[in-house]
Parts: sequence; structure tokens; C-alpha cells
Amino acid sequence: MDRTRLRKGTTAETPTLCTRRGTRLRRRDAADNTTFDFADNCANCHAGDDFTADRFKNIGLYNSRDLSDAGRFEITKDSSHLGHFRIPGLRNVAVTAPYMHNGMFGSLREVLDYYNHPDKVVQGAIHRDLSLSTPLNLSEQEITDIEAFLMALTDDQFIQNKN
Repeated sequence: MDRTRLRKGTTAETPTLCTRRGTRLRRRDAADNTTFDFADNCANCHAGDDFTADRFKNIGLYNSRDLSDAGRFEITKDSSHLGHFRIPGLRNVAVTAPYMHNGMFGSLREVLDYYNHPDKVVQGAIHRDLSLSTPLNLSEQEITDIEAFLMALTDDQFIQNKN
């Protein structure tokens, strides 16, 4: 497996690893024995070679007030689709800002801050997916590591050949 350390000085006790082919970005906190694992958290939606599930999901960016784009519901008229939008791939995500269907986040950091504490950003989200029902409670370093991981998904040839 192709493993890349995202932080210098990481030990076996507290690994922060990106296994590109296995989509693993893992943190284990020896103090409280908790683990953040890309495969368990992010890969619920962003999996496979292009890091997408090729489906629609409600990540909580619909509350019918200030966020009123009903998403897939506008096509299907199925109320369970309120706020559902296509899950994008993460390849080249570092060069595709702004983010989300409405462009509400200008940086990857803003996106990660949202996922870390969705209720602090959007109050009253309707039908938000249960996988986002609790905050991730990532540390500043973990957010920085995930951002570095996302930036590593950029294909240099894509940047050079924008045509």
C-alpha cells in the first residue's frame, strides 16, 4: 500500500496516515482511545477511485428559510428528497472552489469546519443525513491534516491541462 505521512513526527501511538488506495486517513488518540477514520466518516459518501458514492444526499444545507433550495425534491417531488444534492467526487477538490451546490463555502477549511460542527453553521437543517447528526469534534491539527489530504488529491496534469 502507498502510505504517506501527513505530519512529521507522527508516532505509532498517534498515527495520522493517508493510505491513498485504501482511502484511509486515521487518527487514534491514545489518551481517550478514540479514532477518527476517513473510511468510517467521510467515505460514507466519498469512496472509490474518485471519492464519490455517485448518489444524492442531504448534508444539512436546507432549512427552508435562508437555505431554501430543495435540491432533488424539485425533480422527484418526493419529500424524502428535500435538501438532497449530488455527492461530488473529491479528485481535484482543492482547485474547484467555491464549494457546495450554492457556493456558500469559499475554502476547504470552511467545508471542514461545517462538517466538524454542522449545527454551528446551519440551524434547523431539515432531513440532514444521520451520519452528520453528531459533531466530528476534530482538533485543529486533524482539520489541517484532512485539508492536506484533500489537497493531495489534486492531479497536476489536470491543473496544467485546464482545456
